[in-house]
Amino acid sequence: MRKLTLAAAALSLLLIVSCFGAYAQEVIYVSPREVVVSASDVLQLSTDPHNVLNQDRNSRWTSSNVDQPQWLELSFPHEIVFPGLIINWYSKNTRAGSVQLYLSLDGAEWTEVDFTRENVSPGNIDQFTFPHQTARHLRIVMADPLGLAYSISSVEIPGIEFDYPFYLQVGYGSGQGEAYLESAGERLGLDVLHVWYANTFTRRWDLSQEYYLTKVMVNYRDWVEQVIGHNMDQTYHLLVSDELLRRAEISEPEPNSFWLAPGNAWQNLSKFKISPSDYDLVWSVWAWENRADANQMYGGAAQTGPNTTPFQSYSVGPFTEPADGVFHLHAHESQHTYESLFYESGIPVVSDPPEDGIIVGITHADRQPVLYSAILELEPDLFMPEVTYEEAKTMQLLGRVLDAWALRYQPRESYLKIAQRFGKLVPPRGDLIIEPLFASVTIITDTEQRDVYLALRARNRGLFVADLKVTARIGDRVYEFTEDSYQRTGDARMPRQVRWSIGWDGHSYYGGWVSVTKGDTQIELTVTGAGIEEVFVIPINFIVFAEEEIVIQDGVESDYIHNQVNVSQADGRIKFGEGSSLEYELPLSIFTRDDLAGYLLEITGSGYISLKVNLPGVFSSTVWSGELNNETAEVSLPKGTLKMFEGEESIYLELEMPKLRPREYRNDPWFNLEKFAVTGKYHY
Repeated sequence: MRKLTLAAAALSLLLIVSCFGAYAQEVIYVSPREVVVSASDVLQLSTDPHNVLNQDRNSRWTSSNVDQPQWLELSFPHEIVFPGLIINWYSKNTRAGSVQLYLSLDGAEWTEVDFTRENVSPGNIDQFTFPHQTARHLRIVMADPLGLAYSISSVEIPGIEFDYPFYLQVGYGSGQGEAYLESAGERLGLDVLHVWYANTFTRRWDLSQEYYLTKVMVNYRDWVEQVIGHNMDQTYHLLVSDELLRRAEISEPEPNSFWLAPGNAWQNLSKFKISPSDYDLVWSVWAWENRADANQMYGGAAQTGPNTTPFQSYSVGPFTEPADGVFHLHAHESQHTYESLFYESGIPVVSDPPEDGIIVGITHADRQPVLYSAILELEPDLFMPEVTYEEAKTMQLLGRVLDAWALRYQPRESYLKIAQRFGKLVPPRGDLIIEPLFASVTIITDTEQRDVYLALRARNRGLFVADLKVTARIGDRVYEFTEDSYQRTGDARMPRQVRWSIGWDGHSYYGGWVSVTKGDTQIELTVTGAGIEEVFVIPINFIVFAEEEIVIQDGVESDYIHNQVNVSQADGRIKFGEGSSLEYELPLSIFTRDDLAGYLLEITGSGYISLKVNLPGVFSSTVWSGELNNETAEVSLPKGTLKMFEGEESIYLELEMPKLRPREYRNDPWFNLEKFAVTGKYHY
């Protein structure tokens, strides 16, 4: 049950604290490019007046002389409230002994400000305090130098952040650049299954990968919330699997080139009685390391799975942070899954510029270069004010900005239409969002205990809610979460907005490791703070798999021989020649147990041999033939084979020297069998 008080509303205001005091002031973000900064003179090009806005202590404006009073002027694009002023001088020796401040609404008529001045340790910072005043222009006049020049590193106005606007993620045009849009009503709600395969035939990641991968998902979840959270909500479900994905279990579209396709995921999870089709989107990540005989086919790709469920998949090698590449890959492939939602709901996916210039539907993420001009024609100020229309047209600025625009460009009615086919309708977004990153956790592993890293997002209109106590209880075990942050840099970053704190100046989520065991059924997550008391119950599905080997033939020993023709024994092995065969009768239950997650028939030996499956008097079918060189072949029966044995108690497997064989075995056929076994994988 959610319990809130009005104290939470105070989070929409920022308490700006400095070394000399505090101002309660709502933050306004002003792009440095929108502020005109001029000065009486400049020492050299590297000491341009505009440097006072770039928040870099090592850059500065410096005057060329001090023989007469010097001035520095800031002109803003709109009126702002001045509650005071802070001047960070480059050093104590570049301060002005005398300072006059002037404000103006039009840049023509100026009013001198009556202030109190306080110099703050370490001596190069001056604080100017005066009653709140509204103006568009500020002029600082300096006299009585304490050194050979006046030099200012930065000018700060409490309540004003000289930072880049939201365009870096969403675009500035058509009023769509706001970091937090109100919901007009019910939204599309989607359940998203995250499938993390920690173990493939090329690599098994260590647990630290899941920590960094979780950070990527918090990062991306925040991006989604900021971009389209007013029209679409996502609920994440985690499935992490330690089961080995063998070579044959990952699609190989070209020789030695692999990609985990939707059919691979559906087949793999069905062994554990899990249906990805129960979710609206399926996003898969798998551990990988390229090697001579195995390379990833794509960085990532997206397709629709069974029942048209949108699916995306990409592989990851070892990574830490910042994980920009993983974030970009995940965001790009996820965008394709949204395109599938639109397409399957009867809403166009636009791949080519329309003749009339009007884009109806969602733009295809792979066609951004082709659609770029058309988008800019619709939104000439998409990248403004940081990049003009002409600059944007020349620079081909692709990526997350256009992805975000594609999602925000859609009318709310499109998302409601998708809800008729995928997901469900959920209530409008509120200001306060406190939720676990994953609403449920499924673990597939080979031990009865495993550690899992969990995260909790806490936001008030996008602002990170600090000072919460977050604890996870599993049975009688209690784990305390700590504040943590992720990094977003380059064109994947969002600006430092008070409405969307993302980890530059503090923590952006709560996280912690928990130890889960086979007997655990739920995680109880408790969140408390000022006016906040929340309890979440996260269901656990803990699946343990184990392998059991049944030896059919070991050397010359076997308990399952049903019939044999023309085989001999030599050096502790069974030797096959022309016309040789060895048939085994096995209990059918080996392959039909309810807890069976999979099996492999393993043939070890040297030479050429084939494997047949027989139902006496009904059919006989060859399921594998090949050459072995003191190695093991792993074989599974074709789909549907076991259905032919319904009602039977036994299944018959036959090793045979085939009549059709390679040239080198035609005149001298032989095979030495060392071992024949079936390895079953069972779960509980």
